[in-house]
Order: sequence, then structure tokens, then C-alpha cells
Amino acid sequence: MKMKSRLNEERAELARQQELFLSALLEVGDAPPGTNEDQVSAAANALFLKRLRTIARLQPSVVEELGDRFFDTVKAFAARHPGIHHAGPCADAAQLRREVSLLRLSRVFRLYLFTLVAINPAKRSEPLNHHPK
Repeated sequence: MKMKSRLNEERAELARQQELFLSALLEVGDAPPGTNEDQVSAAANALFLKRLRTIARLQPSVVEELGDRFFDTVKAFAARHPGIHHAGPCADAAQLRREVSLLRLSRVFRLYLFTLVAINPAKRSEPLNHHPK
């Protein structure tokens, strides 16, 4: 019984170390003590670049739309969504596509509101849903 308890403790410790290592690879935590941080950082960077290339291959229109902002956008996306989507890389890339589309719609809507106010400054104090009779 004592051996089984010790085995369970060792497994729990190994699971904890693996969790720390995975967090470091996903750049959401520190590497476990005793690991080479440069190697962990290089591996984390390689995983991010693989994710970046996969998204670019699956969603070329996002690359085209974002241009120079593609890298930073995917980096921010990866920070918000560590690890690929549970349904796989295609779902991961589609999620980024949806987020980019929502950002574009948000910019268009803000431009629309700005245009409404710029055309008729007196309307600034009226609620947006105001409909004169």
C-alpha cells in the first residue's frame, strides 16, 4: 500500500511538472525549476511560428487583409487563446477570422456613428434610437 501511495505522489508531481512545462511552452507561465529557459523559449517560439504558418495557410484572406499587422494580430490572438482550438487548427484559424471580421465591423460601425455626428452635430445629445415623428 505504501508503494502505491508513493507511486501516486510521483505521478502527481510529474503531472504538475508537465503542466508547468506546457504553460511555459504556451507562454502563459514560467518553466519548471531546473529546465533550460532558453530552450523552453525557443520551443515556445517554434510552436507559435507553426501556429502562425498554419493560420496563414488556412486563412490567406486574413493575411492579405491585415498585411503588416498579421504577426502582431496573431500574437495577440495567441495570448488570448493559448494553445490551438480544442477542435483543431482549422477551428483555430476560423476563430481568428471571426475575430478579425468583428474588429472590422466594429471599425465600420464607429465610422458610421462618427459620420452621423459629424453631419449633424445637434444630434449628439439625442439618443441613437431617437426617431422624430
